[in-house]
Amino acid sequence: MEDFTDRFSNVGLSGPNYFGFCKKYDKLPPFYSNTRIYSCILVNNNLPFRWRGLFNEDTDISLRTLKNNMCTILFNAFLCDKATTLRMSGGNTDEIYKNTHHRLEFAQSLQNQHPDVVKITKKFNRFHHHVNYKPFKNIKLLLKPQFSNVHYNKINNYNMSLKHSSQINLSHYNL
Repeated sequence: MEDFTDRFSNVGLSGPNYFGFCKKYDKLPPFYSNTRIYSCILVNNNLPFRWRGLFNEDTDISLRTLKNNMCTILFNAFLCDKATTLRMSGGNTDEIYKNTHHRLEFAQSLQNQHPDVVKITKKFNRFHHHVNYKPFKNIKLLLKPQFSNVHYNKINNYNMSLKHSSQINLSHYNL
């Protein structure tokens, strides 16, 4: 992920998607650009801002990155096996999650920071934020000059190759 991310001059954040969002029968692209990056994050140290707030810090920094006209890369080719929120104790469970009004404070905090793209919804008997990432869809990944004339067989792709989903034979994957 880091080698791929470093091929571009305007990536602020990148990271793996969650297993739970990539079902084994889904035909997904290797990555999405310009969306949220949660929990497991490669951070460009040249970002002009840092973590802030108590709630949804990863969503906030993703949005500030995009609003700064920098891209994000969410990998589907590499996944993170993270436990779903509120499924296990530990971390901030007692300090933060326990004393909230069904997480309304979480959603309100993010909406206050980004009222132009965040709305509050209710799902699964608790409040959530819903982010509209469409305003950022036209930010293009900018390949660094040293990669512009390089053939991909000269770049270490770790024996991976990009194939159209119609070319993939799923019977080889023990699904």
